[in-house]
Amino acid sequence: MNPPDKQEDQRMSDRRKSTRRELLAAGAAIAGGAAIAAGVSRGSGDTRSITTAPGRPTLDEVDVLVVGGGPAGIGAAIGAARKGAKTLLVENHSFFGGVAAWASWYINHSGTADMGRVDATDPIERSRAECNSRRQALQMIRAIRESASPELQRIEWIGSGPQVSVRETRRVKGAYVITEEDAMSGRKFDDAIAWRSGFLDPGGQRGAKFVKMKVHDVPYRAIVPEKLDGLLMAGRCISTTHIGAMAGKSMGNCMATGHAAGVAAALSAKRGVMPREISVRDLQDSLRADGVDLEMKDRDQ
Repeated sequence: MNPPDKQEDQRMSDRRKSTRRELLAAGAAIAGGAAIAAGVSRGSGDTRSITTAPGRPTLDEVDVLVVGGGPAGIGAAIGAARKGAKTLLVENHSFFGGVAAWASWYINHSGTADMGRVDATDPIERSRAECNSRRQALQMIRAIRESASPELQRIEWIGSGPQVSVRETRRVKGAYVITEEDAMSGRKFDDAIAWRSGFLDPGGQRGAKFVKMKVHDVPYRAIVPEKLDGLLMAGRCISTTHIGAMAGKSMGNCMATGHAAGVAAALSAKRGVMPREISVRDLQDSLRADGVDLEMKDRDQ
């Protein structure tokens, strides 16, 4: 048997051989927002379930795996951990917070406007968008330095986000799809687990309008995949239409769905059932115990 220090060296060596892609293959990964995998693996009905990929190393065993450390992922991890679930939060960058941590209080510009709509799932297009954005940021600094103000002439570029911020990429279809009509009418659902507020924000798309919507519910069915078990969605990748996604991508709204998904995953793991099989009423009671107001009688903003 190896001495303790050599055993630890071997474990660290094994971890170095395992890439992040291999780690996520053993759990769940959804682009955009957060994916929450509960610690059960059997399927139910005609659905498929999350299982460990053959030949992949098992680096840890947890009740709830949260993939993505943005506002939704943080909400999910805290929500699950507070309910007693052993929780692991995996993040691509060296920090948590997503866009909230990338933001600068100095310049916030849309460097890809001249490119039109960018497919953020295409690495070539995304790389081009990042190059254009950094180039434009430098051009803006140079232009500001030509100001008559002595203070602005000394302006320095002290940093930028690690990558371009993505408004929308992939979404997972759930048992219910949230629509523009739901947002504008302030729709209520019996299985509400969060609500969204703010504006219907098209992000400068031609012909689209920036309008105030009504407070509307997010049903539990919109964070449960239609045909995949052992997984919940939160944040930007919940089940919505294209316009419906514009109504809920702000950080507060994402954190709310993340919190609900984390609590649901913890209940699923604790009871040994699939997320779609838990009692929505029990989930709602657990959320209310955390201080969540699911009624929201005043839907106007």
